[in-house]
Amino acid sequence: MSKKITNLELVDHVLEFIRTHALVSEGQRILIACSGGSDSISLLDILLQLAARLKIFLGVIHVDHRQRPESIQAKKYVEKFCKDRGVVFYAHDMDSQVAPPGCDEATLRELRLTCFNKTAKEHGFHRLALGHTRDDQVETVLMRIFRGTGIYGLQGMGFVRDDFFIRPLLGCTRNDLVEYLRVRKIDYFYDRSNQDISFLRNRIRHELLPYLRRWINPAVDTALMRMSKSAAREQDLIEQLAARVEMHADDQGAVVLSFKNLEVLHDAVLARVLIRAVEIVRGPGANLELHHLENLLQNLRSRSDLRWRMELPGALRFEVSYGKVRLSPVKTMKDESFSICIPKPGEYHLPFGDTKLCFRRHDAFEPESACVNQVFFDGREAAFPFLVRSLRPGDRIKLWAGKGSRKVARLLIDAKIPRYLRYRVPLLVKDNQILWVAGIRRSNAASVKPTSQEIISVSFINPPWRDSASIHSNDTMVLK
Repeated sequence: MSKKITNLELVDHVLEFIRTHALVSEGQRILIACSGGSDSISLLDILLQLAARLKIFLGVIHVDHRQRPESIQAKKYVEKFCKDRGVVFYAHDMDSQVAPPGCDEATLRELRLTCFNKTAKEHGFHRLALGHTRDDQVETVLMRIFRGTGIYGLQGMGFVRDDFFIRPLLGCTRNDLVEYLRVRKIDYFYDRSNQDISFLRNRIRHELLPYLRRWINPAVDTALMRMSKSAAREQDLIEQLAARVEMHADDQGAVVLSFKNLEVLHDAVLARVLIRAVEIVRGPGANLELHHLENLLQNLRSRSDLRWRMELPGALRFEVSYGKVRLSPVKTMKDESFSICIPKPGEYHLPFGDTKLCFRRHDAFEPESACVNQVFFDGREAAFPFLVRSLRPGDRIKLWAGKGSRKVARLLIDAKIPRYLRYRVPLLVKDNQILWVAGIRRSNAASVKPTSQEIISVSFINPPWRDSASIHSNDTMVLK
């Protein structure tokens, strides 16, 4: 944009920008984040002029971080600005215990975004407008370069993020907006912390960029924006290819993919697929540090073992198991453990999915009904009540038609039960003795004999691993 652009041209330019990038739709309620600075006051005033043409409803939110004495004056100014123009105004003051004086910028930003989201949800706003400018975009791209970003980061800030945050002023410079306010005789507050060069962004703004403009390239801002636009085009292609890769979320909050689908991908697409999985598990904006991502890619390309896993930051676990790849939130044995008393015959639902155990009494034995998911016991040797519980360290079972005992954990490994499902395998217990590892193996206790007068059957319905064809058992024989 020209340095001498007129105010009317600026407003029309923002209108065209909004329409080109579909930032708003007719009838939407738009909440504007306004600190009182030149950028956000300009955003508020411009959107007020465009509201009727865009057919949108506006509201304003101001967050006082209470990090500087004059912040209360900024709040009062924005409130009066809104009142004079009939705009609904929401103010939030940071709790000094949550954001004590000297609180770092990253923490304040997260607190601010949380406040924005909460207010928008409570009052029915569809999107929240932020006052970031072209200058902010240039600074952001440089900051990301210094941190070793990839193409995704070189895009800079998006026009729309998470289908909620919008940035209508990314096509305007900071000088454009200051001149706009001067001509319209609108005051604004200047945050003195913007001069503090202990912050990286301020060092880039006040020291690095002036140096680059003077000694390297007078049009460095334009060059960086051109690079950002090029990166956005390439990233869009990567996103489209990554979106074609099938993945699904399970009932444990994990994302599951096919290893075969991943191994044929280019590294650039594979990396984006992995980031998409992280975003599904941890929410929009979640990411992996570059060195963790590179390590993960290297392992996926080089490891030939069928089962392995990696622990990742953010309490995430990446597992490869028998052709499946799974990214999940880390859960401890305590998180997954369960214990259910079975006092009488009936159906008992387990605490996950649609899995259940059915207990019945029989007068006669039906050997043809015995299978991997249904076993029979002598009802006098093993009588109600029973206990159904999850795996515990050191659990052992005396196997049917076997010698000695075996660790239950080893049985689950041999049956190719994925690690993340092992604490969901129900164990049938009577008097501290494991009678049955449901769907896997039964013990030699309480076996049905020709003389048995009371028989109890236990059926395992909808095992968590029912989609796997590899589970097997040798316990179809129940008579000695």
